[in-house]
Amino acid sequence: MNLPRFLLPVKWFYHAHIWGLRMRLRNLWIFADAVWHFDTCDYAPLLRLIHVATVEMRDMYRHHGRVVDSDKIARQITVVSELCKRMEREEYFDNAGYSRSDWGLLPDKEKQRIARHATYMMRQDAQYLGKTMAKIQSWWQ
Repeated sequence: MNLPRFLLPVKWFYHAHIWGLRMRLRNLWIFADAVWHFDTCDYAPLLRLIHVATVEMRDMYRHHGRVVDSDKIARQITVVSELCKRMEREEYFDNAGYSRSDWGLLPDKEKQRIARHATYMMRQDAQYLGKTMAKIQSWWQ
């Protein structure tokens, strides 16, 4: 649709200011909970911010991806999002076999095995998150 010449400044103003304001207000709404609960003395709030951002990016690549490898990039971003969510929840001891009711009955060797396995899973997730985030610059090329 071709606009009359005198309306071009209105179109420019809308795209430059109104659209940008609309998107910024949407971002405020999306990040409000993560920012409200942000705390500098723990890494979980930072992971929450990354999780929220990557969920939005993933949806953008899935539904509006104009990049050749948008499906591949969406999968990589999903991995980052899920790793952040998993690391934020810190359920590694539960996944390693910890049970509050049985903990006192377990031999010390079994307790050490569960603790080592939980530590291994935490470290493995952190390393995989780092390797996947190293690809961040290729997501916009």
